[in-house]
Amino acid sequence: MKRRHTTQFSFVEVVSDAKKQVPDVACALIEQILPGIRAWADPDVVVLPRTAVSEAVVAFGRSRVSRVWKRLASQFTYQRRSEAARDPDWVQVVACGVPRHEGKCFVFTRTAGKKVEKYGKHLLWKGCHVRVDDRRTWSKKAADADKWRAIKRALINRFNEDLHLQVELTPVPLAIAWDAADQKYLGIMFEVPIQTEAVARSLDAKEFKKAGRYPTVVGAFKALSDIKRARRTEELTLEPWSRFLLESMAG
Repeated sequence: MKRRHTTQFSFVEVVSDAKKQVPDVACALIEQILPGIRAWADPDVVVLPRTAVSEAVVAFGRSRVSRVWKRLASQFTYQRRSEAARDPDWVQVVACGVPRHEGKCFVFTRTAGKKVEKYGKHLLWKGCHVRVDDRRTWSKKAADADKWRAIKRALINRFNEDLHLQVELTPVPLAIAWDAADQKYLGIMFEVPIQTEAVARSLDAKEFKKAGRYPTVVGAFKALSDIKRARRTEELTLEPWSRFLLESMAG
């Protein structure tokens, strides 16, 4: 079995004999399993020093994003996610995608949860922390292009997983977002074109269910003019990064 599945799973081996008591065997097994669980439950994620982040990094548009990226690229590093969340000296990097189709923008709607009260019910992006698969990518000497690819790869994986997509995605640099009122996160934002009508239709009004503590999210493509109108009439309650995007995008 180990030979058949060694590429998909990491195996641990515990030698047991008649002299060993069950608790001893169990403790030996736990000692080997815990490090692997830690990497899954509390991974290393990409961060920036708080001193590198201010309102000056907020950017919209490809050329502006490129200029800010060049200033930040050498300062990316990583921390265990739980440690970064506790330490105000670090800003966690979030890879964000804004689905677009024929000029329309996808509006995600949270159905429940603490984030509805804290940030707002609606948002124009889906994102994730950037997990560190290879620490060498985030060293100061690593190529900026490798870091850029790693962020895009994290986003593509999240889109495919959460939105149940099986299509090739090509994220395009769109913005860098940061909220001075909530300084813990910096968003590297991409427009994600949904090229085919069939895929766009499949996303409209689909429920994106997540396991455990995460509530259901629904969504639909809407014209920017309709989103702005709904924002003015308070039909949409957008969180800060989505408000920044809406104010920046033409339409």
